[in-house]
Amino acid sequence: MFRPGQFDVERFRYWQGQMLRSRDLRGQMRVEAELRWWHNRALHSAYGVRSGFVVTAVEDGDSLVRVRVDCGVAYDCYGRELALQTPRELTLPEIGRGPVSGATLIVRYKESSTSLAGHDASRGCRPLEEPDFVWVVGRNIDPALGVPLARLIYQSSDHAPTLEEGFLFPTSRPFARPRVGSGATVPGDTRWEPWVENISSSKEQVAPLSAGMQVTLDTSAAGFTETPCYFAWLGGTLWDRSNVEFFPFPLAHVDREETSRFRFRLWLPPVEMALGARLRIANSKFPDEFINYAREHGLHVCWIGIQPWSAPGGGCAEPEPPECKTTQE
Repeated sequence: MFRPGQFDVERFRYWQGQMLRSRDLRGQMRVEAELRWWHNRALHSAYGVRSGFVVTAVEDGDSLVRVRVDCGVAYDCYGRELALQTPRELTLPEIGRGPVSGATLIVRYKESSTSLAGHDASRGCRPLEEPDFVWVVGRNIDPALGVPLARLIYQSSDHAPTLEEGFLFPTSRPFARPRVGSGATVPGDTRWEPWVENISSSKEQVAPLSAGMQVTLDTSAAGFTETPCYFAWLGGTLWDRSNVEFFPFPLAHVDREETSRFRFRLWLPPVEMALGARLRIANSKFPDEFINYAREHGLHVCWIGIQPWSAPGGGCAEPEPPECKTTQE
């Protein structure tokens, strides 16, 4: 039986006019399915029931004779999809009257070769894909066997089975986005722009004042769903002995934080510097000198974004119930 990871993932290449066989299509679909399964278990942690798969009792009088499983979607520990498109009624397992604590209903992946067994190709339609169900004796279930849906217990004097109330099956998480993202601008090629503030004087006149330099960073690649806490700092060579007219010491702050961007501002106030017997004022001409200095010394911005957890009661909305299909006659 084929299991995930037991073959090398290959890339199929074709040329114009090539004659293809049915096994070429099956091989390509097999590789794409394996890559999708890797994606599901690595990025989404998708093991468990995502929607549906509600198990209810089918009784004859007061006795439990079968269980009904509604249609639903789940994922096994290999990331494979378990899609039940039509409700199923399952018979109960035959268990003796020994010391058995119960049996667990497992849904597991069904190989394509077995799901197509008995299919009449002359009818011109493909049967609906469906998973496989099996009863496993005991309570400790290995996730490699499949996804547990319900449990039978035998506690009455006549050893009659009943569905365990309050049984919780594992649930699949929604899309797992990263909580921490990081990045940096290109050293020496950061798109700096002047930071100008309008200052009101005592005569109620507004005059522009160059406070420093700023740059807006795009963080959409991190995939944040809420505004994270951004931490940013200036990188590159901050001090050069040959240049005493400009001194970009890191007085910086972050503002205008959003899920996909934020602005980094570098404050450059005039600084008095005593060099020997001479007194110089650094940063006095930074609007003209900063861009060239940033290119020559590789000034850039490094950042880290940390998205906080959602507040209790928040999160993703519950998925809509899956649509059941009727079997094809």
